[in-house]
Amino acid sequence: MEIGVFIPIGNNGWLISTNSPQYMPSFELNKQIVQKAEKYNLDFALSMIKLRGFGGKTEFWDHNLESFTLMAGLAAVTSKIKLFASTAILTLPPALVARMATTIDSIAPGRFGINIVTGWQEAEYSQMGIWPGNAYFGYRYDYATEYVQVMKELWVKGVSNFQGKHFTMKDCKMSPQPSKEIKIVAAGQSGRGMEFASQYADFNFVMGVGINSPTAVAPANERLVEAAKKAERDVGAYVLFMVIADETDELAQAKWDSYREGADVDALAWMADQGSKDTKADGSATAKAINLPEGAVNFNQGTLIGSYAKVAGLLDEAAGTPGTKGIMLTFDDFLIGLDNFGEKIQPLMKTLRPLLRPRKLQCLSAQTPRYFSHSMRRAESPSQQPATNNERTTHFGFETVAEAEKEARVAGVFDNVAASYDTMNDFMSLGIHRLWKDHFVRSINPGLSTTTTPSAGWTMLDIAGGTGDIAFRLLDHATQINNSPASTITISDINPSMLAEGRKRSLATSYANSPRISWLVANAEKLDTIPSNSIDLYTVAFGIRNFTNKDVALREAYRVLKPGGVFACLEFSGVKNPLLDAIYKRWSFGAIPLLGQLVAGDRESYQYLVESIEQFPKQEQFRDMIKEAGFVVPGKGWEDLTFGVAAIHKGVKPVEKL
Repeated sequence: MEIGVFIPIGNNGWLISTNSPQYMPSFELNKQIVQKAEKYNLDFALSMIKLRGFGGKTEFWDHNLESFTLMAGLAAVTSKIKLFASTAILTLPPALVARMATTIDSIAPGRFGINIVTGWQEAEYSQMGIWPGNAYFGYRYDYATEYVQVMKELWVKGVSNFQGKHFTMKDCKMSPQPSKEIKIVAAGQSGRGMEFASQYADFNFVMGVGINSPTAVAPANERLVEAAKKAERDVGAYVLFMVIADETDELAQAKWDSYREGADVDALAWMADQGSKDTKADGSATAKAINLPEGAVNFNQGTLIGSYAKVAGLLDEAAGTPGTKGIMLTFDDFLIGLDNFGEKIQPLMKTLRPLLRPRKLQCLSAQTPRYFSHSMRRAESPSQQPATNNERTTHFGFETVAEAEKEARVAGVFDNVAASYDTMNDFMSLGIHRLWKDHFVRSINPGLSTTTTPSAGWTMLDIAGGTGDIAFRLLDHATQINNSPASTITISDINPSMLAEGRKRSLATSYANSPRISWLVANAEKLDTIPSNSIDLYTVAFGIRNFTNKDVALREAYRVLKPGGVFACLEFSGVKNPLLDAIYKRWSFGAIPLLGQLVAGDRESYQYLVESIEQFPKQEQFRDMIKEAGFVVPGKGWEDLTFGVAAIHKGVKPVEKL
């Protein structure tokens, strides 16, 4: 489950009250909010778009920032959290918004998405002379459908000739394309809104309901799930709640009572007038729901009020509601509220995995350290947890987890170790990994002119190569040994934090800002942006053991390689000598996690990494997997390094098989 924050792009956040915290929006405020959210390992931050406020004594939302500009700035001062800007689709053409999104993606690769706002407040648009008339309420989702289709064409193909009722493109071009699919968010509450979300969005935000009734959202979730089933898509419900918490239930309730007593009636009246103009709104539509009298002071968001422990329990209930895949939070006071959430609420939640907690809390809540003998027993007797449902399972270290969960947990590990990745490999290999990598590259001999890779240079793809350690070596060898300055490489990683570290390191090389290197956030099991039969060399070093479906990744490697192209993998493997194997395991399971805690403050990530080595197929098994993917393997299929602590595996795509 993901948790995010709905940041206050307008003054006073989401409380229309003279008694609530009063503040103006600013980049500095939102920077502090999003950096706190990132510190506490929240998954995303979303900003709305608001073009006219409600007035009243509080001048509610009369002061607003612009969403895309704000999120571009926040992209530059964050490294992990996903960011969503909102586009009011009546104000900007889709081709321009597609380019704006790609620009922010270049600042925060793989971390950006767009919230589609069709608009319910006529005055926002009529003040600028762009309101198409109230008939728009009847066709706004048709308009939004074409809008999204144009953007997706440009992101995927780089050109659009879309011909629709509302938009006509004529050889409309856009480059560059985003590094990863731009996610689309919707927030339709009406039947038509949910139908649109089920067909064209990746997530749909659903308004929570009532006071301390986290499961009351179930009917709305069910409507979204049913719509998604009809569309044959998996669209998650992300539920919006306001958190008002304090040390005791009584203190929290007193805050809420005060906010309601101070309701800005003039601003609320203006909001109600605007909502009444949507003649096509059904009973579930935003324009209707926000004006219900019992909670209009905060737009009738689902509101969770109580002590920190009580709110944690309520959030767990919300997370357990069928159809809920995420939660988006607002607070009465964002800076204080986020600190309270991160330090006092989140640690009490049962639905958040340990890897999603802040690192300092992770260390405090860790189990008693496993010393050498304890760790060895765990290594020799991995516990297998039975699946609790029909989900496909895989291994996360020695744990058995759902496939969908593994990807998120592996991402958490590499978010934590990105900056200390070489230090991690030093621990894992006693420093020898640098020699292994040099030998690995020499054994490939990249850049050599052959019949399948002529002097035009090699097109190379380094998977799970975020820090650039292998890629820089490959280019050095191609250039300096084989005189192939035309050889190029794409460095691909599923984890944007690893790629960010690689980009930073590239600045200290001769390849800084070079067209010979490109960066791609992608899952090795689904390299949609890499054409078939286009790559001369596919490398993966110390990465494939973390893949959820290794066989799928191998088949994808086969697809993208040219006939005659080479698959080359460097990975930790199995030590053959029993005595040496026992010594190495004692080092791995005893010392490495302890050193990880002492040096990086992160025992759990390093514990997972050594467990992942133990779970990786041994040399013969992995060779057979490579052959099953279609490759021809040279010789016995692998080369052991340092008694088998690591091994190099290679496969060649047959020339005759297209």
